[in-house]
Amino acid sequence: MTLYEFIQNVIWLAPILILVATFIYLLRFKWYWRLVVIVLLGWVVVAGATLLFWSYSFHYAPTDEIKMDLALRDGAPKVFATLFGWIYAFVLLMFFEAIRFIYLGLRALIERLGQRN
Repeated sequence: MTLYEFIQNVIWLAPILILVATFIYLLRFKWYWRLVVIVLLGWVVVAGATLLFWSYSFHYAPTDEIKMDLALRDGAPKVFATLFGWIYAFVLLMFFEAIRFIYLGLRALIERLGQRN
């Protein structure tokens, strides 16, 4: 993996890492505050990361062939991220909440089993 590919992967992972950190911070708040903040922040972060990814990929392309290939592509990923980045954030939020509920359920089950013995 080259440095170019590594930085591209970091840019793609940045929204997930930012949303995980935000979700952990927002655990002390009610679910509806988490929903609003994660969806709005996620929308901005996903759209920004997509624009950054394409800008970085084009300007720092290792060869002219890759640069021309990126220049000839349409802007569908940018438009999709701008219009529907909130859906990506919402799906991640539902995934995080599912993990949280599983954790809370297992913790309650373990506590009940511990009290019986």
